[in-house]
Order: sequence, then C-alpha cells, then structure tokens
Amino acid sequence: MALRNSSSGWAKDETATTASMSVFRDAARIVAAAPTECPMTPIVVTSSRSLNQLVDDLFLLARIESGGFDYERVPVDLAEIVDEAIEVLAPVSQRAGVQVRLHAGESSFITTGPVPVGRVIRNLLDNAIKHAPSGTEVTVTVETPATVRVADEGPGFPPSFTEAAFEEFARADASRSRSTGGAGLGLAVARGLVEELGGRIWAEPGPGGVVTFTLGSE
Repeated sequence: MALRNSSSGWAKDETATTASMSVFRDAARIVAAAPTECPMTPIVVTSSRSLNQLVDDLFLLARIESGGFDYERVPVDLAEIVDEAIEVLAPVSQRAGVQVRLHAGESSFITTGPVPVGRVIRNLLDNAIKHAPSGTEVTVTVETPATVRVADEGPGFPPSFTEAAFEEFARADASRSRSTGGAGLGLAVARGLVEELGGRIWAEPGPGGVVTFTLGSE
C-alpha cells in the first residue's frame, strides 16, 4: 500500500469525480444521438460502463490511501455476504458458462464492515469468473476464523506474479486484457480494503487461480 497523504489522496478523488462526470456526459450525448439500430450503440454503452468502473476503482483506491474510507463494523455472517455476491454476479457467470459454488461451515460470524467485505468478494469472484474456462466451476470456501478462499480452474497465477498481482494495473499477461476486460485494478482494490479491515490477502501459484483473504475481528 502507498503511504497515505491526505491532500494528494483527495486531489485524486476530485480528479476521478470530474473524469467520471465527463465520461457519462460524453457517453450520454453519443448514445442519445445514435439510432437504436446503430451497430456502434452497444459498443459505446459497454465502453462507457468500463470507463465508469475504472474511475470508480481509482476513486476508491484514492480514498483508501488518503485515509478517507469510512465504514461501519457490525456482526455479519460471511457466508451470507458471499451468497449475496454470487447472486449479484449470476448474470456474469451465466454468460461465461461458469458455475459458482459456495462451501461454508456452520458458523462464519464476525464483526466487520459488510460493505467493504462485499466489494472484496465481488472483485475476487469477478476476477475468477473472467479467467475460468467455460464449463468449469468457481468455488468460494468460507472457513473459520474469518477466512474466504476463491478458486477457479483457469491457468492461475505464475509463481513470480503472486505478489505483483495486487498492484495497480497489474496483469500477468497483458495480451489478455482485451479478452477478459477490466483494467487490472480489482485485486488492488481488494487488497486495499482487506488491509483497511485489518486483514491480509494472498494469491497462490497455479494451476488454478486461488486467492484467499482473512479478516481481523473485534
């Protein structure tokens, strides 16, 4: 994680917010002007969504690094948060032809921030689904104490990349960016949030992509 600097962090926030507004204004103008049957319309919509996700991730990273990320700690069931994340990403996994399964023990309660934990799990699931071959499974295992493991049947992380995978814009294979989408910020955001929650996160070398995180508790 970068050293926190409040002034520079909030400057990033302001820049990100301005960029986000600009992206939506431009995209809205283009889409509104294009006929509904125009072949470019779906491309513009998809691109604008990707740009918005990029800005949102940068905005969140800036908040974390500047110390401006606030959240409420409450008793939560980790398995329930995982189940909700799986439901949210169901359309994505269905389009990819990937089955997502949850394995959880009897008790997975912890006092933590449900909102950032949910974001971490969605990021890890999204990453796993993108790299899992069609017809395979992504498994999410919830263990005690407060540990979540996300595994896919893709090529996984090269041994030399397990640490670098959590850096901003990191990609083991840059040529995959066009096919899988994203800007390489999902794992960086996940690491920032996990560390903010007092936990740690790590990746295991392939074959098969495996990312595990554990959370601090009160």
